[in-house]
Parts: sequence; C-alpha cells; structure tokens
Amino acid sequence: MDDPFKFAIEENPEGSWADIAHMIYLDQPVNTGFSYSDQQNEYLDHMDDITAEFLIFMKNLYTLYPDLQARDLYLTGEAYAGKFVPVFANAILEANEAGSAI
Repeated sequence: MDDPFKFAIEENPEGSWADIAHMIYLDQPVNTGFSYSDQQNEYLDHMDDITAEFLIFMKNLYTLYPDLQARDLYLTGEAYAGKFVPVFANAILEANEAGSAI
C-alpha cells in the first residue's frame, strides 16, 4: 500500500522567498498581540483613529526604506484583522488617489 502522504524536498533554484520579499508584523492597535502601553490615552478604539495611525506607520516606513515603494504590497491578517485589513487597504487607495501617496 502506498503512503497516503508523500513529501518531496527540492531546493528552489530562485532561492528563498526571504530573498525576494520582506515581511512586517504589525500589532495594531496598541494592546493587541504583543503591543501594549501603560498610557491609557494611547489606546485607540475608533477605526478612523486606528487607520490614521496605520497610514502614519506606512508613510514612515516608506520614508525610512524608500526602495520598498517600488515593491508590491500585500496586506493580510487573521481573526479580527478581517475588519482592519479592508479598511487599511481602502485608506491606502484613497490616500493615493488624493495625491498623498503611501
């Protein structure tokens, strides 16, 4: 009888995905995942405020690493990020259309 699972390990001639991509994990907003603050005023609970902070992060990221601007951007998430990711993606599109490119 054949094994129900078979694995083949082959070296990718293109190299690792890490050679062609970057991954950034972002805990957003404060007090999710591993992010926290002792300052109550840093806790955001309105989607508009959270999105504005995300856009500031993206602008700062591209200011520090301008070479990333030429690369494709993929936003993903899990669990409640299903609420955040579409809003963040839309905010990026709207900012780009308004001329304040992210």
